[in-house]
Amino acid sequence: MIDRLARVVLWVAIVVFVAVGALGVMTSWFESTWLYPVEVAGDLVTLRNQQRFLKSLELAWGVALFTLRRDVFVDPRITRLVLFLFWVTPLSRVLSMALEGLPHRDFVLLVCVELVGAFVLSARAVYAPGAEEAGGLEPSRVGRAAGA
Repeated sequence: MIDRLARVVLWVAIVVFVAVGALGVMTSWFESTWLYPVEVAGDLVTLRNQQRFLKSLELAWGVALFTLRRDVFVDPRITRLVLFLFWVTPLSRVLSMALEGLPHRDFVLLVCVELVGAFVLSARAVYAPGAEEAGGLEPSRVGRAAGA
């Protein structure tokens, strides 16, 4: 059960990070005008430049996660890296909420979703350690791991 749930969390993360990252790199404006409209008083060019940079990091994380997906829960170093990245994002949002106050309600919901994902992956890493033989997230890897 936890294996299947962890697989869903990782695939949803891959799709979201790649899609939102790519869209942000290509447009730079879609989040700040379409998802949560904000008015900018000042240098819009610099803001969009920074937004594109941050979206490129999101895209890179999605591509890296896709590339590493077969080794998550198989290679302990990769598992720790993925867990770190899944925890650092919501915890930085929680820190921001504590220091600056509550953001738009959609971001409060987003941090809840991110925390659930981090908990699911952590639970999979801790409570289903015997599943490494299943080849991480790719069932087809069982044959390769057994030398077939």
